Amino acid sequence: MIKSKKDLEYYLSEDRKHYKSKPTWIDWLLKSDFYYIWNFLTALRWMEYRTNTARGFMGRIMLKYQTIRFYHLMHKTQMYIYPNVCGPGLYIPHKGYMLISSQGEIGMNCTIRPGTLIASNLGPGNNKLRKVIVGDNVEFSAGCKILCKKIGNNVSVGPNAVVSKNVPDNSIVMGNPADIVPKIGF
Repeated sequence: MIKSKKDLEYYLSEDRKHYKSKPTWIDWLLKSDFYYIWNFLTALRWMEYRTNTARGFMGRIMLKYQTIRFYHLMHKTQMYIYPNVCGPGLYIPHKGYMLISSQGEIGMNCTIRPGTLIASNLGPGNNKLRKVIVGDNVEFSAGCKILCKKIGNNVSVGPNAVVSKNVPDNSIVMGNPADIVPKIGF
């Protein structure tokens, strides 16, 4: 969670490691995916900073400005990732629809591709969300749905997988419903 300028700089530097550089004027002119992704990530991190540190009159004004900017980019890119959910090193390779529950907790160095849904409710007829905890170094492929409570560290989720059971560390899951792919030893 970002609670100071130093934390903000750390999160942004960790996010930047996955990309070649900051967007150039050509990216801006062409309105490339990279331009929108990078602007969304910086707006997300600044929103987290302002949300956690807003104090006084000017703090509330800056929070209001950042909120408007963040939600504008969220709807423009259709990347619904809420503040204080993702750890440092978030990598989004392509712009596209994704939804990460506001009750989620995603670890460091995670990759999220378009079509990813991370949400968990308590069952049919219950609209109350529960926390989804995702470990470090997790890769979500395109179109996967995470409906369980916990995903361990170093996990890879296959494309269009529907994960309804908790996943242990160092696993690969695929299918609908998702199963752990057995390890092949050589």
